[in-house]
Amino acid sequence: MAVCQEYGIESEVLPHIAMCFGGGMGLTGATCGAFSGAVMALGLVNGPAGNPDEFIKAMLPVQELRRGFEEKMGTISCCELVKVDLTKPEVFEEYINSDVPEKVCLPAVDTAYKLAMEILAKK
Repeated sequence: MAVCQEYGIESEVLPHIAMCFGGGMGLTGATCGAFSGAVMALGLVNGPAGNPDEFIKAMLPVQELRRGFEEKMGTISCCELVKVDLTKPEVFEEYINSDVPEKVCLPAVDTAYKLAMEILAKK
């Protein structure tokens, strides 16, 4: 959302589209929602691709984002980042009341945002 705000991309559907990214795609522990959101932002700013060459060119920033995110955070896997199984309601409640969101998730959001902005600035 922050990248979209920086680029003046506004739509009431954007928060709804990104909402279920949390907890690694709907609390499944899969790909980090912050990383996924940054991928979505890159697509919104760089897209759409009108042909295969433009499509491939649009994928290169995502590859750069992944390398940078993994370098800084260690992984794009939510469950590896937070080290808990968010699919269990009782674990999610413990997680949300712990310091993990502040110590892991907020830095992941910050990292994803900064990397996306750095990549877009090169464009």
